[in-house]
Amino acid sequence: MEKKNGHLEFTKSLELLSVYEMHRHSGSRIYTHERKTFGLIYVLSGSAIYDFDGVPYPAKEGDLFCIPQNFPVSLQPVKKNAYNTRQFGLMIHDPELHMRMMAVYPPLTVDSTLKSMLDYIFRFWNVPTQENQSLVESFIRAICAQFFINELDYDHTVSACVLTDGYSPATKKTLCYVEANRHKRFSLDEMGRALGYNKHYLCSAFSQDTGMSILAYVHFQKIRQAMTHFFYWGTSLTEVRELLSFDSASHFNTLFKSLVGLSPGAFRKACLSLDAEERTRINKDTPLFVSRPMPMDDLFASMRQLGTIMAGIL
Repeated sequence: MEKKNGHLEFTKSLELLSVYEMHRHSGSRIYTHERKTFGLIYVLSGSAIYDFDGVPYPAKEGDLFCIPQNFPVSLQPVKKNAYNTRQFGLMIHDPELHMRMMAVYPPLTVDSTLKSMLDYIFRFWNVPTQENQSLVESFIRAICAQFFINELDYDHTVSACVLTDGYSPATKKTLCYVEANRHKRFSLDEMGRALGYNKHYLCSAFSQDTGMSILAYVHFQKIRQAMTHFFYWGTSLTEVRELLSFDSASHFNTLFKSLVGLSPGAFRKACLSLDAEERTRINKDTPLFVSRPMPMDDLFASMRQLGTIMAGIL
């Protein structure tokens, strides 16, 4: 991580170029223009209507939304209050993430966790220490992921989680398929048709390469996503089960405990008890949430490690 051309380069796929506050008085208007970066806009106060290529989207205090790069947009503050925002300018070089962020308009509601992340980025984004850069990068990744956390429907060409050196093409495609469809009910027949392979061949190749079944990896991805919901957003157990297409609470609870080491209710309770400092430290020290491919055994070990950490907090 180095400072280049006046900004911090965090990864090859994601760069934070600018952070600033903007104040607009009631009655002012930004005429149609195009941003050179993606804009994450956090509304501090007031309300406004953003017009994306002729389609109006309201934004109010406490909202966070994305303005796409190189896309016609205009702004009209409403009511009598000034419209105040914090704006984060991003360059996204990864083509799949770029495609998804170009299509995301509906705002997120900023809860205490998300606000802590945004405040940290605003205060420390340009403080060039290794620890600080790592935290800022992790927070930006988490915020971007939240915009479409259940809509990862694009086709991966490389696994986002697993180091695949030496794996067969069939296994690589299976990993990517599972990661992109982890929120859906899994069907081996459907996956085989989508990938153009016989399902028995897929199972055999995957087991030979990874030492586990395809279903075991499906379960890992679903539980990892559930942990992400609990850790960052405190999502309810019922909503997580529905989002990840679990048919029953008992199946979800049993699977979660077998992989993590404690029940989903206990894990969520521990997450909700964290203050900003604890959450930051755990996020930094736990490899499970790092968007960097790892060996398969390390992924499962990191899941159990985080479970142990959260059990110690209860």
